Amino acid sequence: MAKDPAFLFYSSDFLTGVIDMTMEERGQYITLMCLQHQKGHLSEETIRFCVGSVSDKVMSKYQQDDEGLYFNERLDAEISKRESFVESRQNNGKKGGRPPKQKTDRFSVGLPKENLRENENENRDETESEGDVETGSDTPRAKKKSESPKTFSPDEKAYKAAAYLDRRIRERLPSQKPADERRLQSWAGAFDKCNRLDGQSWENIARVLKFSQDDQFWQNNILSGTKFREKFLQLLAKMQSKAHGSTSSDAMNDLRKLHELFGEEEDH
Repeated sequence: MAKDPAFLFYSSDFLTGVIDMTMEERGQYITLMCLQHQKGHLSEETIRFCVGSVSDKVMSKYQQDDEGLYFNERLDAEISKRESFVESRQNNGKKGGRPPKQKTDRFSVGLPKENLRENENENRDETESEGDVETGSDTPRAKKKSESPKTFSPDEKAYKAAAYLDRRIRERLPSQKPADERRLQSWAGAFDKCNRLDGQSWENIARVLKFSQDDQFWQNNILSGTKFREKFLQLLAKMQSKAHGSTSSDAMNDLRKLHELFGEEEDH
């Protein structure tokens, strides 16, 4: 099979991920992603030869495999999803594709009613299967849903967590515009899933969220509710390892701030 010439590129996720990078660093980042897509995992020699001196911010987006080669984990996943999608379409083509829909027009006159009902059921199954599309979700294929996503009110904890994250980002980046309602609702949905689907308590979510915005490294990486949910376990582990070195006074301070965390949004 020829080399796939493309991969899915999520512009919103990219812009969020490079918000604190210079234009030169963004150029380095997108160049390395293109190289990884075409050549696979990259050696340090290849990286230096193709983009020169790479900033730490760009390299923080990459990790090393067992052979010491560098790769972006999200890009690896997207490449695999697209390969699976293309392969499934090729296999369908080898089988002749979808069978043509049976007509139930005037040419069907004279067929037994049982045959007509079977044809209708087959057509209905095919129509429903057309709802399967390639998306940017966690699964390679997901069915389109007609129902609208849940809307969160400003009084709900998920929305307060989103508003808190937005405020902390703007405190560090004054030029950043306040998140609009659509973005806040999207972030709130991620926090809600972290609690409802991942089983994390709101107390833990509050503690880890505050840590992510206080820590100098993580505050530059957690810039959306989706990214927070994705990195939650890493954040929790890092927070707990740092907590071992804190004094009892520090712990009491953190506990007090924890109880105030979501309440702070009511005053803004």
